Amino acid sequence: MKRLLTFLSSCSALVGSAALACSFHNYVPRPTMVDRLLNTEHIVLARADPDDPLRFQPLQALEGEADLVDLPFLVDAATRQRLNADPQAKVLFTRDGAYGEWLRVAYVDAEMSAVLNTVMEHRDAWQIGEDDDRFATFAGYLDHPDRAVRHLALRELDRADYGVLRQLDPKVDTANTLSALSDPAEADLVPIRYLLLGLAGDAALEQKLRAGLSDSLNRQNGVLGAKTVALLELGGAARAEELARSFLSNSDVPLADREMMVEAFALLSIYGAPDMQVAVRTSVAAAIQAAPDIGAPVARQFGGRGDWSMHETLEAAVRDRRVTSPLEVILLSQYVAIANETLEPGSN
Repeated sequence: MKRLLTFLSSCSALVGSAALACSFHNYVPRPTMVDRLLNTEHIVLARADPDDPLRFQPLQALEGEADLVDLPFLVDAATRQRLNADPQAKVLFTRDGAYGEWLRVAYVDAEMSAVLNTVMEHRDAWQIGEDDDRFATFAGYLDHPDRAVRHLALRELDRADYGVLRQLDPKVDTANTLSALSDPAEADLVPIRYLLLGLAGDAALEQKLRAGLSDSLNRQNGVLGAKTVALLELGGAARAEELARSFLSNSDVPLADREMMVEAFALLSIYGAPDMQVAVRTSVAAAIQAAPDIGAPVARQFGGRGDWSMHETLEAAVRDRRVTSPLEVILLSQYVAIANETLEPGSN
């Protein structure tokens, strides 16, 4: 454990413009409606006050009390119009802690009300960290007919580890997902949509995604990594070999971009099907031999996930002096040392 912490510290020193944490998955996403509901002690539903239509009147407390609650928000024209058109709809508010400021969280119509009820039913369990159930619940909403519910489901799944996401086997409406990629208002959801497209199992998607891969270079926005994962999932072992040869081994491709792609390979080295794991590791090893500057990104992304399958290749790169930067030599040597301690004799 001490060696691993030292290794991760060395990774941080060498990260530069490339992130060690998942560069295309929102590890620190903005809070969702579910987060607000799980992390507060006061939850109320409100509508416009009949006696003062510009102010909200609390009608129901899901947690805490509705009495004597003064919501410091005005009912804007758009919300007033929506509420007038739907007598059953309400607006959800939570308070930041027991005595903090009130937050306006969501518009709750009949569709969102059903989701809200589900969250409240699971609230106690989800508060203590039963995330697998939470992710599974929202995976079931991905093809929901209501756009707001689908949007919430995407934001929930955007925080799931890729291994969890893959195990969920989510049902993806590929047509809707593809069309939503061009929505500028949801640019931050493009990566998770690509990951879901990769899991859709639709071979026809591969050509569409492959055509635009080069367009994602030099963007530093996470799309390149997510698109690479999707292409690996859709194209299988042959695609792993092709992408490694065309991009990872290509020193003309910026190293930061190649690191995003290496991260995608690292995920499939762990979570991919057995033949994919073999193809990924073989392809990445060949890329290191062809372009030794990829060694540090490989050590960071594979080592940061506890995957020591590159130890022989990285050890050879150091031994043969194909990597000469002192910091990179230290990083690769630490990766190799931890791998030798971790792996059983004869492991690959």
